[in-house]
Amino acid sequence: MTMLRGDIKLGHQIGAGRLHIGGVRMPPVFKALATIAVWVLFVVGLFALVTAFARLTGAGMGFSSSPELSLMYAYFGFGISGLFLSVLAMKLRKGLE
Repeated sequence: MTMLRGDIKLGHQIGAGRLHIGGVRMPPVFKALATIAVWVLFVVGLFALVTAFARLTGAGMGFSSSPELSLMYAYFGFGISGLFLSVLAMKLRKGLE
């Protein structure tokens, strides 16, 4: 048991922003997989946002017919959620260090 700030007893070790449950470190393969997931989510989210902006500007300049509004909402939703999930996955990855 680790004593932290007074009488709080915890069953795991907390030190320098790291959480090691039972003193066991995660294998490096999980860190690599988390890094790959972060980059995939980031690229997909960025691609969806760029596609949404390109379709909107293309429709505004008359390059294409009027875009379907629900499709634009879907592109922006996927883009924003992809970027949000990549940040969340990066925070989880930092916890594995």
